Amino acid sequence: MGFHKRFITKDIIKSTNDDQIGLLFNSDALIFNDDWSYNFYNLFLEGEDIKDIKNKLNKNENNKEK
Repeated sequence: MGFHKRFITKDIIKSTNDDQIGLLFNSDALIFNDDWSYNFYNLFLEGEDIKDIKNKLNKNENNKEK
């Protein structure tokens, strides 16, 4: 039996349909390559709406750039 790991990035999350996000995180190991994707995953586990999570993280990211 194999061990399945998945690399998760902001770009991968954004390119995945919202109804398929749960499948994206269905793996033996998740390796997060950026803070955005790690924060997304934690909020997703808490049950927040996917669109709300994306909006919240994008706002936070835009505020940091200023």
